[in-house]
Amino acid sequence: MSRWQRALPLLASFAMGFAVAIWLLPVMAGPTVQRLRLERDFCLARVETLEAEVARLEQAERRRPVVCQVARVRAEIEGPDERVALEAARRIQKELAAEQVGRQLENVSPVILYGRYHGRLLEIDGITYQLSVQVLLIGPELALLGRVEPVEKGTEGDS
Repeated sequence: MSRWQRALPLLASFAMGFAVAIWLLPVMAGPTVQRLRLERDFCLARVETLEAEVARLEQAERRRPVVCQVARVRAEIEGPDERVALEAARRIQKELAAEQVGRQLENVSPVILYGRYHGRLLEIDGITYQLSVQVLLIGPELALLGRVEPVEKGTEGDS
């Protein structure tokens, strides 16, 4: 018996196994494929529904009037040294946050804010400083930029 004659039954059994596998694959995997197709169709329908809802909500959002509010405040103060500047900024930012966060922008008056903070006296570590407001930005972020200078003892009562 030659080598090919001995390999022929092995080759025939391999071909028969391959043919049976091709025949059984759709039979065995058919329910899974059908379930996946149904799930895909369900998901595509859900996507279409959600896209329609998003479009409807975006349209409603465009029609809604915009009401802008002060969302956060920031105070940046320059001073004779960094510690004094940081303490002054912390105090002013805390006060601004308590008063202004959540207010509508149309109800925030720059003239009143400027008048309230410009010239204010702050006592830090026993030394009196006077705040001068240089910039006041009003928007979703309210920013007060200023400078503190020590007040001389003779001019302290003038303000």
